[in-house]
Amino acid sequence: MSTVSAGFSVSLDGFVADEKDDISALYGWMVGAVQQDTELDDMEYTDQGKDANEARSAAFGAIVSGRRTFDLAKGWGGQHPLGVPVVILTHEVPTEWANDGKPFTFVTGGVAEAVAKAKEIAGDDTVAVCGPDVMRQCLEEGLLDEIGVDLVPTLLGKGVPFFAGEGPVQLEKVSADDADGVTHLRYRVVR
Repeated sequence: MSTVSAGFSVSLDGFVADEKDDISALYGWMVGAVQQDTELDDMEYTDQGKDANEARSAAFGAIVSGRRTFDLAKGWGGQHPLGVPVVILTHEVPTEWANDGKPFTFVTGGVAEAVAKAKEIAGDDTVAVCGPDVMRQCLEEGLLDEIGVDLVPTLLGKGVPFFAGEGPVQLEKVSADDADGVTHLRYRVVR
């Protein structure tokens, strides 16, 4: 059975992006100096980022993403950098992506339907949740099994919050690993 897991690089003050949706201050540990509009083919991973990316690629069978993240990433150029199928939760299917041959499935029936479709695609592999709003929806519906936090020693002051939902949510620590420029934290969601 698939595990549903959300993971984000997060500033010390709890943001996953600044007010302009810029994530560059949070991903230096993974890709060095990054710009929001970097083409995926041009990205050069740090050794640490390459290891993390390869581990995630091996574990993930599918990703659930919100439409906002999909649009901000410009559809990842037609292929997610982890190379796995992506289920996009949206209110309206974009006609330019609604065709065969693309690794995207658009779901309009809500987060439970999107997670169910991703689990079907992933089989026994992990379903990754991409985007803080989708994570919040998964938590509220009892669909999320674990949360990973790549805690970056940066204060953004303002921006897109990591968690802006109803609380409290009880978590149990699974692991905490210090690395260069980041602390990797993993928690199990207690139900």
